[in-house]
Amino acid sequence: MNAPVRDGIEWNLAEHAASYPAFDGHPAIKAEFARSLRKRTRLWEPLLTLLATEFGHRPSHASARVLSGWFTMVHLSAPIDQIVDRDPMSEQWRELGGAGAIELVLALKNQVLRAPLAALDPAADTATVQAVSRATVELGSACLTASIGEYLDVVGYSELRSEPPYPVRAATRVALFYEQLVGWKSSVIYECLLRCAALTMDAPDAAAEALARFGHHIGFAVQVLDDAGGVWGGGDDLEKDPVKVTSPLAYALALDHPRRDELVDLLHTPAADRDVARTRDILDGVQARAFLEFLIRDRISLAVDALSEVLPKLADPLERWADAYFRRTPETVR
Repeated sequence: MNAPVRDGIEWNLAEHAASYPAFDGHPAIKAEFARSLRKRTRLWEPLLTLLATEFGHRPSHASARVLSGWFTMVHLSAPIDQIVDRDPMSEQWRELGGAGAIELVLALKNQVLRAPLAALDPAADTATVQAVSRATVELGSACLTASIGEYLDVVGYSELRSEPPYPVRAATRVALFYEQLVGWKSSVIYECLLRCAALTMDAPDAAAEALARFGHHIGFAVQVLDDAGGVWGGGDDLEKDPVKVTSPLAYALALDHPRRDELVDLLHTPAADRDVARTRDILDGVQARAFLEFLIRDRISLAVDALSEVLPKLADPLERWADAYFRRTPETVR
């Protein structure tokens, strides 16, 4: 392993992520994208610096392209979700229209996946070329898996469309399938980031696998947090039609409680007539928020446990990073 490095590491991932040529014809989207990315990358760059220190890595143009490409692809999932879910979009994306937005996303996808190899120094050694190549393949593979998961999410849950009374067995299948779906989408996306980071930093294979498992559990927790925001925050998943099953709904549907059929009736009600306050009251009555908090803490614990054997020195600082991340604070990891 190379000598440790830390001081002077600069990632500039937000700048890299918004620098693809496809953005050039859309300056307003590029500016909006860059502003939004700065917060996301500030949360993750301390973790990447910890890894770079552990593996003696200084960011190269190629490694920065791999990691910033991840942020580009993840961020571009938002307008696709908004199109599919008919959620509000920014004026810039609305002006493109559905087909135009998809064309831009596809153009950026091609540029993201081609950029890392194009950014390699011609004098790069074989190990560096292999590391960047492997990381790029991982990025492409994760994008494909997440796309399949997105398709399954769009297709929906046939059991939810059945008529009440709602069978307990079907409700349990919904909850279990949603957990699998999160594994195919959010978990695999964050697993990809940590694996790509490890590969581009030439970490040992065992370390890369441990970090990938860490990312998998963190990705699950990220989705749970997002799902909570969609019910009790500004996302208002309950106001969509049809309602998409998310973590709090999966929990309340699978739990045997007196108001479960009432909840199913509400979810079958057209959005314009749905009593969202009553739906939230049912979720509060079964302590859905407390259960989601437990899920997040449990996933953080599983993530840290994944590091304990192979990367024990990183377990404590990455647990502190995770605590800061889920509090959405700028706390520095040390």
